[in-house]
Amino acid sequence: MNRRVLAVGLVSLLVALVFGGAVFLHQKRPVRLHETRLLMGTIVDLEVSFPDPEIGKKAMAAAWKEMVRWEQVFSESRADSEIMLINRMAGSSPVRVGPEVFQVTRAALEFSRKSGGAFDPTWAALARDPRGWRINPDNPRVPSDEDLRRILPRVDYRKVEINEGESQIFLREAGMALGLGGIAKGYIVDRAVSVLRSGGARSGIVNAGGDLRVFGKPWAGPAWRIGVRDPLHPDRILARLSVSDGAVTTSGNYERAVVVNGVRYHHIFDPHTGMPSRGMAGVTLVAPEAITADALATAVFVLGMKKGEDLLRGFPGAEAILINEQGERLVTNGLKNRVEFLDR
Repeated sequence: MNRRVLAVGLVSLLVALVFGGAVFLHQKRPVRLHETRLLMGTIVDLEVSFPDPEIGKKAMAAAWKEMVRWEQVFSESRADSEIMLINRMAGSSPVRVGPEVFQVTRAALEFSRKSGGAFDPTWAALARDPRGWRINPDNPRVPSDEDLRRILPRVDYRKVEINEGESQIFLREAGMALGLGGIAKGYIVDRAVSVLRSGGARSGIVNAGGDLRVFGKPWAGPAWRIGVRDPLHPDRILARLSVSDGAVTTSGNYERAVVVNGVRYHHIFDPHTGMPSRGMAGVTLVAPEAITADALATAVFVLGMKKGEDLLRGFPGAEAILINEQGERLVTNGLKNRVEFLDR
């Protein structure tokens, strides 16, 4: 009797191995695809894992195609973009826009409200006005105090009207300007991840010039390891940050700057003063989505350590590493066990 049971068991095991093995042999190992292009004025890097190379190629092509389209949609230099039309019609009439511009503008205004204007998409008047700022090493311009007094009344997110039913955006005063560069890149990164996942991606990294998002299982280890640049010494990595699934964005005073008459001016403006924000050197922001990390990194940089930390408490899952101009560091509670400083 025992022999019969054993025989039946061996036959069942053999059948399972044959059929199960056949299934296993036909399974393909995940393939990792890596592509880099110049988009949005920066280097965009996609490194993504797929179950099949052909599936991966199609998904990567779809993601690139959409990112190119979104770059055009949010362009602040193309004469035919919706952003340019909104700015041309400032003080004159509302502009009907597509869902992407409306959604991101609405999100930008919400971040502005919650940050008390530390993040403000109407900051763009400071750069678009002929007598405003030009953070361009080849042709810099620093506005006078009188210039700023004239421009600053047009920097006010509360003067942006949105009409949900008509999908319209209106800048109340002539000379106002909408600039979504501080949030649109994060939105585009999130949308690219969505396209890749819909196309079959298992895991990966989408990195748009430091605005990045990771998803799925990392290549090795329990979490993705992200390098954090030292804002006081930008040529070196200051820390390693562990992220399981989410977005990381860094705002630093070293990214774009000019020196005029011996004074250094960077590109992150305080919307209340019209001047480059002072006090902070770098903010690395971690959040569930890149659009949130993008906007909050700017807001926290402007607010500084204490007020910036207070702001983050209102955003579940948002954490940060803050470094001021004196080199002092603040790591919010949710990151303290996920950051390794390499100089300690």
